[in-house]
Amino acid sequence: MSLTAIAVLYDESCGLCRRSAHWLAGEKAHIPVEILAAGSPAARARFGDIPVLGEDLVVVGDDGRVWWGSPDAYIMAMWALRKWRPWAIRLARPGMSRLAAAVFKRVSTHRRAIGAILGEPYCADCVTNPPERL
Repeated sequence: MSLTAIAVLYDESCGLCRRSAHWLAGEKAHIPVEILAAGSPAARARFGDIPVLGEDLVVVGDDGRVWWGSPDAYIMAMWALRKWRPWAIRLARPGMSRLAAAVFKRVSTHRRAIGAILGEPYCADCVTNPPERL
């Protein structure tokens, strides 16, 4: 099987995740990239059997493969993008994979704090809208 499309499922309760999803949607891709809030009815209906859905970034290939967490899901999302595929290939190499894992793990662990600093962008497919700004 070859990978011809991916679905990226992100944590819609996280401001950084919503900003990243918006950025991802604007990038040119080698293959179709569907971006879904993990808690949306569409994501739950199609991918509800994935145990980590909503806890971390999840990428699902149209061939049935699933990647989640750091660095696997992040690298697969980058791999789909024209501008970022060379970096994905570099980061997946044995010499760089530990560095990539450390960086993505740190960002993932602190994603809510980073998102709070950046602010809460709107999310069209979120179950709930972000809280009102004071």
